[in-house]
Amino acid sequence: MFNNSKTFFIIMFVGASIWCLYLGHIAIEGLKASGWPSVDGVITSGSAKRVDHSKERYIIEVEYKYSIGHKSFTGNRLSNLNSLLDSSEKDIALKRYSADSSVKVYYDPNNHQNAYLVTGVHLVTYVLWLASLGMAVFSVLSLRKLLKT
Repeated sequence: MFNNSKTFFIIMFVGASIWCLYLGHIAIEGLKASGWPSVDGVITSGSAKRVDHSKERYIIEVEYKYSIGHKSFTGNRLSNLNSLLDSSEKDIALKRYSADSSVKVYYDPNNHQNAYLVTGVHLVTYVLWLASLGMAVFSVLSLRKLLKT
C-alpha cells in the first residue's frame, strides 16, 4: 500500500509541476504581450476549425500581414493560447477576422515575427495554474505524511 501511494503522489507532483510551469509560462508571455508595441495589420484569411470535444467547439485560425519599418511579416497566432469557442462565438470571431479586415497586431520588440492579435491572460489560465499549484502542494504534503509513518 505504501509504495502504491508513494508512486501515485510522486506522479501527481511531477504532472502538477509540469502544468504549473507551462501555465506560468503562458501567463507571463500573455502579460508581457500586453505591453508590446502594436502596428496596423490586415487579415489575409480567417477560418474556424472544429475540434474534437464532447460539445461543438471551434478554434479560430487566422493569417495576417503587418509591417514594421520597411520589413513585412506574416503571422498566424491569434493569441498565446487557443480559446475554444461555441458556434455563436465562432461566428462573431469570423466576422471580426474576415479577409481584408484591419487589425491591430502586437509584436515582440525583440522578435518581430512573434506577434498576436489578442494579448493578456484568460482567467481560466489563472484558475488552472492555481489548481495545478494546489495539486503540487497537496502531493508534497501527502508524500511527507506517508514518509513520516
